Amino acid sequence: MTQYERMVAGLIYDPGDPEIVKEQIPFQDRLWEFNQLKPSQLAEKEKFMKEVFAECGENNYIELPMHANWGGHHVHMGNQVYAIQILPWSMTVTSISAIR
Repeated sequence: MTQYERMVAGLIYDPGDPEIVKEQIPFQDRLWEFNQLKPSQLAEKEKFMKEVFAECGENNYIELPMHANWGGHHVHMGNQVYAIQILPWSMTVTSISAIR
């Protein structure tokens, strides 16, 4: 089983594995760009969420900066989600629909 397969299966894995790092870096680069957006750039924020997140519903808003080791690639977000990161490794998310 590869380290990536272990990660996807929820098992302990090596995050420094070259296969994982190679796949992860482009998403981290996109997240860096996302974090440079102004609060008024709502269309650009929505475009990022729709392109990068695994799923993204409608009327979602994320207070930047956002931190995610896969740049949000594994995020499944429903509709009407408001997310704000309060501490370096915690995020508070409010929603009236499911968040996986």
